[in-house]
Amino acid sequence: AFCLILTEALVYGQQPPPYDLNTGIYSVGFEDKPQINKKKLVPNPVSTYRNQELSFEVSYPKNWYPAESVRNAALLLRRDSGTDLASISFNVANFTGDPAVFMGDMKKEGGAYLVKKLQDRFPTAKLVKKGETSLGSFPAYYVVIQYIISNLDMNLEQVAMQVYCIRKDKIYLVYLESNLSCYDDALKDFHKIIATFNYL
Repeated sequence: AFCLILTEALVYGQQPPPYDLNTGIYSVGFEDKPQINKKKLVPNPVSTYRNQELSFEVSYPKNWYPAESVRNAALLLRRDSGTDLASISFNVANFTGDPAVFMGDMKKEGGAYLVKKLQDRFPTAKLVKKGETSLGSFPAYYVVIQYIISNLDMNLEQVAMQVYCIRKDKIYLVYLESNLSCYDDALKDFHKIIATFNYL
């Protein structure tokens, strides 16, 4: 099974880089359901990220900013909200298998493999939700996982949503990771952002 586990939101103590999103060239988006009215969901003001090589574009609002990815995501966005940490990463990899078989396995497995891999690092990881959705009007699958990050200084409850979609010879993975305390707000932004996702 194909699995990508990210913890981009867990880079603490870094301030947003100087970046003017009103004049920036980046932009991010994703469509959660084909019937969504994009005009109502597109955040304002927005910046747009466009990547011709990876064949996608997406838009994001002013309260999210592009950041350096320690895991080589095509695009990493962080939420500008003080101590409430949240990030969205857009990842693209080559795919050579059968899309129908892969998506069928994802539905059958229901995120069990991802949970198992996370439990290697975070023993409390558990599956919260799973289901079908879409990305850029193409069929996709999502899983939501909750876990606790523990060390000597803290116990931090985290929620992660991962969306998978195969388009032509690439697999697209969009990953939201957030503190549980701000997950509801981050999820609202996430839906607005992914509603703008388009394949090029």
